[in-house]
Amino acid sequence: MKQAMLFRRTLRGFEPVNDIARDAMGKVKIGADVRLEIKRPRSIAWHRRYFALVNLVADNSSYTTEQVHYLMKLRCGCSIPVKERNGTITWMPDSISFDRMDRDEWQVYWSRVVDYVSTELLPGVTAEELEREIRDIAGIAPAA
Repeated sequence: MKQAMLFRRTLRGFEPVNDIARDAMGKVKIGADVRLEIKRPRSIAWHRRYFALVNLVADNSSYTTEQVHYLMKLRCGCSIPVKERNGTITWMPDSISFDRMDRDEWQVYWSRVVDYVSTELLPGVTAEELEREIRDIAGIAPAA
């Protein structure tokens, strides 16, 4: 997989964080215009939180972890339509990989997932209770 160029926003503008970004900047003349696509990367902590929730739901339902993961993606906006030969449209789970979803997209998806879990998969469990359980499972300290 190709490594992404990472930049940090500072008072001076965007500064390279990794070698590939520094190398790329070194090839651009001072004053030259370049096109950048701004994507805020997700953290691995959010990835752990998500799979802690998947496991929590699987442990408290009749679904397997794989089924929970697929259900979340299908019901929470992370799916793609596939047109079959007979014209029928079938929705398939899409990827939630770091390359496919930046931080902002992830926040929208996460909000939908928590709502779906608390209303459909584990009805009666509040978002706050889910967050507390996830922190315990994933070993994440509460927000200060």
